[in-house]
Amino acid sequence: MEKIDRSSVAASGSSTWSRVPTKTEVSASYGSVDPPEKLVSRDAWVAWCFLDNWGNRDEFAPGPYLNACFAREVEGYDGIAIDINENDSLVAIRLTDCRDAETGEVESWAQEVLDEFGSYAYSSTNGTSVMIVCEGKLPDGCPNNFSEVGESGNWVIFDYLRRIPVTGVNVSCRANGEMKVMDDVRRPGRGRPVARKEGPMMLLRTNAKLAKAGPDRYLLAGLTIAPHRLSGHEVCPASTVGCRAACNLWFSGQRVLPAARNRARLDTRWLHEDRTGFLAQLDRDLAAHARRAERLGLRPLVRLNVASDLDWSETIARWPGIRFYDYTKVRSRFRAYLDGRLPENYTLTFSASESSHPATLASFLRRGGNVAAVFAVDYHPACGRIGAAAFG
Repeated sequence: MEKIDRSSVAASGSSTWSRVPTKTEVSASYGSVDPPEKLVSRDAWVAWCFLDNWGNRDEFAPGPYLNACFAREVEGYDGIAIDINENDSLVAIRLTDCRDAETGEVESWAQEVLDEFGSYAYSSTNGTSVMIVCEGKLPDGCPNNFSEVGESGNWVIFDYLRRIPVTGVNVSCRANGEMKVMDDVRRPGRGRPVARKEGPMMLLRTNAKLAKAGPDRYLLAGLTIAPHRLSGHEVCPASTVGCRAACNLWFSGQRVLPAARNRARLDTRWLHEDRTGFLAQLDRDLAAHARRAERLGLRPLVRLNVASDLDWSETIARWPGIRFYDYTKVRSRFRAYLDGRLPENYTLTFSASESSHPATLASFLRRGGNVAAVFAVDYHPACGRIGAAAFG
C-alpha cells in the first residue's frame, strides 16, 4: 500500500474528514474489538498520524482493514479511519458531547438514540462523542450532511464524502456490535422516524434569541411550543389581540419555517394528549442539561415558556439546582411571584400589553417587580434613546 506524501494529502484528503481531532485529543490506546465484517471487508481503510499539533497529518491511501491496523499497531500511526464514498451504502451518525471519557457512561438522550438506531456504535477518538454506522441511505432529496444542534444533544448525519475515525471502543446498545440495514435512515426523534418508526424527541433546545439573552456564565435552553391556540390547545391564557397579531415567537426567527412551526405544534399536542410522557421527557432533558452545564463549568438556565404562558411551578420546584426564568401576562401568577409563593429558583417578569392598566404596572414596579413593554418605535439602546426621545 503506497504512502501518500503530505502535499497530496493537503490537496485531496483534508476536506473530506468529518472532524479532525487534535493530537492531544487522541486516546492513548484503541479498543481491541474489530468492527463488523461488513465494514472490515471494505477496501476503504486508511491509517493516519499527526505531523504536528494543529491537525496536519500523514496517511496511507485507502486499502484493506488489516493494512491500516498494521500501520497503526506496528508503524506507530495514531489511528485508523474508513472512507464513506458516494457509491457506498453507509450512513454515519455522530452524537457529540454525550459520553464520559473516563467512565464510558453515555447520557440518556444519546442512549435513546443508540437504541433507536440499533446499529454498530463506538466511541470517538477523544472519548466524549459516539459514532453510529449503519447500512442504508438517506431519504430522497435529503442533503448528504445535515445536523441538529440543541442544548440537550447534538447530532450530525452524513452518507458520503466523509472519512470517519474508527476506534474499536464499542458503546453498549441493543445492536451488540452488529451493523443494521435500514431502507430509509432519518434523523432521530419523535415524529421523525428512523427506519420508519417513532421514538422520543428532545424538548429543550436553544435558538439565536435565547443564546443572545444568556450571560456567559450560564448554559441556556428553552422549551418552545406553539403560542396561544395555534395547535388547537390554549397555552397563553392571558394573551391579547395585540400580542397574538404580532407574536415575536411565531413571526420571527426560525419559527417562520414550516418545519419549526410543525414541531412546535407537535410538542404542544404531546403536552395535552400525553402529559405524563411529555413531563417524563422534559425531566430527562432537564437532567441532561444540568449534567452538561456542570461538565462545562456553567450554571444551567432554562426558560420553559419561550412562546407560551403556562404554570410550570411544580416542575421548577423539582429542579432546585437549575435556574428558571419566564415572562407572563397572568397577573395572579406575577402577584404570587411578588408574594414569594413561587419556587426560589424562578425569576418572573411581567409582560405588559395594550390592555395593561398603568396603575397595575406601577404597583408591580413599586413592589420590586420587573415589567417588560413593547414599543413600536426605533430602538437605539447604545445611544440611550427610544425613537426620537431621550430617556434616562
